Amino acid sequence: MFIAVFTMCGCSDNSPKGVAEKAMSCIQAKDWEGYVDLMCFEEKEGQNIAKDKEQLAALLKAKGEKELDKKEGIKSFEIVSEEISEDGNTAKVKADIVYGNGDEKKDNTIKLKKDAKGNWKLDGGK
Repeated sequence: MFIAVFTMCGCSDNSPKGVAEKAMSCIQAKDWEGYVDLMCFEEKEGQNIAKDKEQLAALLKAKGEKELDKKEGIKSFEIVSEEISEDGNTAKVKADIVYGNGDEKKDNTIKLKKDAKGNWKLDGGK
């Protein structure tokens, strides 16, 4: 559930699969700032994106580390599929995750969308 809720550090591979891999690596390393940098933030007038990112990273750290610690971290993950929408603006990447305690989560869906600059970013929306 944690990974599904927080569906992704600089990224050299600007494909949905590449961004999803980087996001999973950030979660595995508990690099919450790196993870938040991979998310799509739409600028609105009067919005302080830097502050929003900082607050979200703190929230992820508080909740994410607790969940990861329960499962003894992420031992490994594998990207198993990438599906890009017909319009090319959204994508779904599926990943299998193995936790340190031996639990497995198959077909975890990571949603992505292109930002205003055409870069793939994690879609934190609904």
